[in-house]
Amino acid sequence: MQKGEEPALELCYTAPERCLAVKGQGSALQAEVELPQTLEAPIREGSVIGSLNIKNSQGILQSCPIIAAKPVDARSFSGCFRRVVNALWLTA
Repeated sequence: MQKGEEPALELCYTAPERCLAVKGQGSALQAEVELPQTLEAPIREGSVIGSLNIKNSQGILQSCPIIAAKPVDARSFSGCFRRVVNALWLTA
């Protein structure tokens, strides 16, 4: 997470309950997660971050959005100052 108050972002998704495929080819299904390498704050709760794709040899059968479970505010001067004070307080 770049320029955010938090170092990481909590994500969530809803996996499909069913996926229609040709009989006998269920073992050939694959799940592929697509997420960006980096994200820049601010990020709002519910923002679409990436996708979970259910694939077979012919392509994508179903896609589910991966969303931000919690918001992440952009880094501010007061937030940085608070971290420095907390770090100094804990090491003293």
